[in-house]
Amino acid sequence: MSTFTGEVSSKTVIGWIQGVLVHHQQDIPTYYMTKGGWEQMLRNWVAQALRTLPGEPSVQTEQHIYTDTNKAVDVLVTSRNQQYICIELKAESLFRSSDQGRSTIDHKFFEEFEEDIAKLGTVKPPFSQGLKLAVAVCLSIEAAQPLIDRQYQHDTFNLSFGHDTWRVWIVWH
Repeated sequence: MSTFTGEVSSKTVIGWIQGVLVHHQQDIPTYYMTKGGWEQMLRNWVAQALRTLPGEPSVQTEQHIYTDTNKAVDVLVTSRNQQYICIELKAESLFRSSDQGRSTIDHKFFEEFEEDIAKLGTVKPPFSQGLKLAVAVCLSIEAAQPLIDRQYQHDTFNLSFGHDTWRVWIVWH
């Protein structure tokens, strides 16, 4: 992982998250089949990994940085020189998959991603000056395609689970 001592690009953060997924690839199938568990584990894994960056950033989860104080950001990273990264995460799980029908993917998963994008527009100062990212981790093309069709940035790669290989799409805005 690269150093976080100041300005960081969204692509760098996506690379960090991809590294987390590769590191934990053997654990993902178990959490993917746990309602709500996969997104929470992803958040914890990302936070744990970001804490190990050179420069010793402060990494906190569920921080109330929004104008609506009832809402919390999934991951908040603060460098020593007070540069901020605010990350909202969405993770497709078995309970948010195409097995429940296309409307679940296109309406529920996509809506939650868009809600996170809108929420990031309400970050209070001084955090509002930082990098703000909504990130979706999709394990099916049915979940990823509606986001890709809407021109969000994305990257794809493969994860291996024993003899199985899954295509993963990371979508961000």
